[in-house]
Amino acid sequence: ALQPSVSTPESRPQTTVIPGAEECWQISLSFQSFGADWHEAARWALLALEKGNRNAADFFVEHCLFNNFVGDRQLYMATLKKCAELGTPAAQFEYARLFANGHEVPQDWSSAFFWMEKAALQNHSDAQYALGSYYEHGKGVVKNRYQAIFWYQKAAANSNKNAIERLKALGCIKD
Repeated sequence: ALQPSVSTPESRPQTTVIPGAEECWQISLSFQSFGADWHEAARWALLALEKGNRNAADFFVEHCLFNNFVGDRQLYMATLKKCAELGTPAAQFEYARLFANGHEVPQDWSSAFFWMEKAALQNHSDAQYALGSYYEHGKGVVKNRYQAIFWYQKAAANSNKNAIERLKALGCIKD
């Protein structure tokens, strides 16, 4: 006769509950708030980032990304790319610059333009200025003076001094 099996704690398989993106982000916040353990905060934020949490992307750009990955370029690049993919304008701008300058990745003006445009469309003034320059000089896109002026004007409206100077040089603004 079949006997019902009795499950004991020892006989049950052990399972690990892996927190979701929001839970990881909340844990990161607790480390940020209580005692400012930035290493643990960054560890949990990285988990949240890997799960697609946009707040974690903003956290990395604001607090960690450009300072705390010294020596671990592979982690830096992966984190920067994930932040850019999640739509963080500062990360998109920095990722575009890597492609434009050929740092860490082969120089690729099309990729630089792609990421720069994403940041510019979110009102990142340095990205708007760069996009104007790309259009003016035909970097990653066909030269187009009107588009160059358009993006320089957007950047100037966001108080970008370089854009204001460029518009003066192009004769669009008088001193």
